[in-house]
Amino acid sequence: MPPFVENAVRIAAHLGIPLFESTSNQFDVVFVRVGSQGAIGVNRNVYWARRRFSVTHEIGHAVLNHPPVNACYGEGAGPKRPRIYDREADSFAAELLMPKLFLSREWFRYSDDALAKRYHVSNQAMEIRLRELGFLRE
Repeated sequence: MPPFVENAVRIAAHLGIPLFESTSNQFDVVFVRVGSQGAIGVNRNVYWARRRFSVTHEIGHAVLNHPPVNACYGEGAGPKRPRIYDREADSFAAELLMPKLFLSREWFRYSDDALAKRYHVSNQAMEIRLRELGFLRE
């Protein structure tokens, strides 16, 4: 596996961000306040590529010093962060998992699906990243 596709869980551990697993339907992955620090909750029933991107997104919240939410939440319920925080965390995760430098060298050699497999992300995540970078084939 290429070095830029590092395991998101190992990155969190290296940064000292604890992870906990759940099977709750309230969230896929969430950055919550646990005691005096943040922790990342991971729903183990979620597709692995989504979990990986989502954990990296939550690492982005931590690295960018966004406040953690105080409770787990599902779609349309509970405490929310301002949307700008989520856009910043998405950009962080996308650059960490699908670096512009590497994609700019490879996007023309592989199909979008092959790139998603190569970078160990979902097809949807790759499509969004390629669109953001202006590489999406129509």
